[in-house]
Amino acid sequence: MKASKFIADNKPYFKDKKISTLSHGELQELLFFTAFLSQKDLILLDEPFARLDKYEREKVSRFIDNMVEKGKTVIVAGHGIELFHLDFDRLFELNDSKISKISKKDISKSFFDLRSRSRELKETFSDETTLIEAKGLAYFFEDKNLFNDLDLEIKKGEIIAFSGINGCGKTTLGKIVAGEIKPKTGKLINNGAKVIFTGSFPDYHFLYGNLFEEISFMDKEKKETFLNNLDFQIEDKYHTQLSFGQKMRFLIYMYASIDYDVYIFDEIFSGQDMENIYNLMLLFNELKRSGKSIIVITQDTLISRMIADKTINVEDFK
Repeated sequence: MKASKFIADNKPYFKDKKISTLSHGELQELLFFTAFLSQKDLILLDEPFARLDKYEREKVSRFIDNMVEKGKTVIVAGHGIELFHLDFDRLFELNDSKISKISKKDISKSFFDLRSRSRELKETFSDETTLIEAKGLAYFFEDKNLFNDLDLEIKKGEIIAFSGINGCGKTTLGKIVAGEIKPKTGKLINNGAKVIFTGSFPDYHFLYGNLFEEISFMDKEKKETFLNNLDFQIEDKYHTQLSFGQKMRFLIYMYASIDYDVYIFDEIFSGQDMENIYNLMLLFNELKRSGKSIIVITQDTLISRMIADKTINVEDFK
């Protein structure tokens, strides 16, 4: 099957589009389509559901089923929750360099344990101070409208989730709030809040080769706290030696050690197992108690329900 026909049939929006205009989730879809068109007998898909909304995850699942029906052998590497979308012939867990056979029931139990523990973290912060306010925001490209007339208020000590389908403008909205780009119309009022935006491509955030150089700005106490939070060693290591999930955790804990008022994290739960998701929830809860505000940009509605005080569905503002 020709790539052009496959894209026209399954994702006509990609036709005649420039790569630079695609969202992170749409790029993930495009990479998957490339694998689908492969003539190989064995296909390894690493985190194929990362950054995809529920509709695209269902489509990817159907594509994988189609591969198997055509006699292909498919190996999927992933973390916990997203694996619910597939019917596996065999399922294995890699833990502490050991491989063991598990079932979907084991994944389900881990998820419900996570949800139960997350409920204990839910608490309300009483400060009503408005840090950032947006009125009538709109953003669009020549051939695509992302959102219109979007109002937003970020108060001190709250966790907000930006959700919605791939390409609806979640990351764009996050960058507008961070002051990295300007809206096409509307007004953003920042009442003196210091904001940091962490994108979903972690390699762009590393300034040095050696990981210890990245944290050289920290004093002794902050450095000890940072190293204790990490679940891996960084001595004599470079960021290129870390997995995607490790890179994201490194950056999250590093930025959390800096005194910002609003932290914006884009798709940080991709590449994280359930224990690390819980540890990030603990961190966010600690930041919240200290009066910090957090915006989580995520496709995962299950996670956003567990962690967020309120959710803004960006696609509602078409």
